[in-house]
Amino acid sequence: MVILEKNNGFTLIELMITVVVISILAAIAIPGYLGLQERGKKGSVVRAVSASESELAAWIQSARKTGPLIEVDSTGDGMVDSSDATNDTLATALANANQLCALYIGARNALLNETSPWFPTTPLWLAGPAAAGRVSCTHGAGEPFINLVAQDKIGIVFYSKLITSD
Repeated sequence: MVILEKNNGFTLIELMITVVVISILAAIAIPGYLGLQERGKKGSVVRAVSASESELAAWIQSARKTGPLIEVDSTGDGMVDSSDATNDTLATALANANQLCALYIGARNALLNETSPWFPTTPLWLAGPAAAGRVSCTHGAGEPFINLVAQDKIGIVFYSKLITSD
């Protein structure tokens, strides 16, 4: 009588099938994960820009008033006090293209120091024409509204809003 030895192990076919199944699962999961990351980056930018809308409306409203009254935190220290710009100073900034945006961005950067989720060493905000991976804040000379535009890492606009005061 011949006794056959029982081999404990996997056959080549079983290993090949396992590799194919894992490859299919990876091919499905990786693009989904990368898409999820991109949506998360865009979502964080949209939240930051949306949070700034009411602040910018207040800045425009203050700039449209006259006098030495101080109504907004233009230094970014978290307080409205004598170190901040007066309404007259804000009105002068609004009279010059993109200057009110530059003041606002300076105050926001002093308080939050936000960077682009796509380019971590690049500031998120800029006063002037739109750029890939950033939020641009623009206004014309004397115009009572501000345009906010956010672009992703390849320059596709995914957020655009015109802000004005009441």
